[in-house]
Amino acid sequence: MSEDAVTYECDDHIARITLNRPERHNTLTGDLVRGLFACLDRAQEDPEVRVIVLTAAGDSDFCLGADMKEPDGFPSRALNHEIKLRDPVNPSQTWIKRIRDYDKPMIAAINGRAVGGGLGLVLCCDILIASERASFGCGFAFNMFAALDGANYHLLRFLPWHKACDFAFSGDVLSAAEANELGMLNKVVPHGELMDQALEKARRISRMAPLGLRAAKRYMWNAYHNDLEMSLAHSEVLAGGIRQSEDFEEAMAAFAEKRVPEFKGR
Repeated sequence: MSEDAVTYECDDHIARITLNRPERHNTLTGDLVRGLFACLDRAQEDPEVRVIVLTAAGDSDFCLGADMKEPDGFPSRALNHEIKLRDPVNPSQTWIKRIRDYDKPMIAAINGRAVGGGLGLVLCCDILIASERASFGCGFAFNMFAALDGANYHLLRFLPWHKACDFAFSGDVLSAAEANELGMLNKVVPHGELMDQALEKARRISRMAPLGLRAAKRYMWNAYHNDLEMSLAHSEVLAGGIRQSEDFEEAMAAFAEKRVPEFKGR
């Protein structure tokens, strides 16, 4: 069952999703990625969930990419085919893009090595908090595959061109400290404090207006790829929807009454 490869917990408006194949370095199979989608869909559809924390079981590996020893160990191929069948209007949709399209804030709590497709998965998240034991590698230079899982696309948005090329071409592995110095991460924390710090960040975000959070994520991602004129037009569409919500009325009332607003996500 795909649910066995990924676990799901929800508490205090925070969904915690854990890759759960530590004996196989949390490598990707079709089963695991389907389980990941099931958990992300559940979090997306649950109005109580405001923030998602993505992490992995074990003390050494977040995800080492595809499990090539499994029959479906190159999950992009099978899953992209499934996604195209479900979404013929958008045949360029990929499993990494699908993850990127979830509009609730997503925090990666990176407990260990993130390589290949694991790096691509990490870079899809919005906030990256890494253990001091974490490390990062493209891995594609060793196995003759191009960066098929979105890693290079995101690297070019996190790193200067020459740094991204060096990282992708050389097969070098970056330590958590090196990745943080290059601007890839939000912070590096002691290994034993990783989940506490990730959940504390999630709790802080969860106190914000849920509709505002989702609109902010959609706007920021849209603005990153468009010019100012298109970004402003998109912002006005998002703002128009928010102004018609119950939460907007609650925010205005709470401001006038000098109290903490009670948001419902409606």
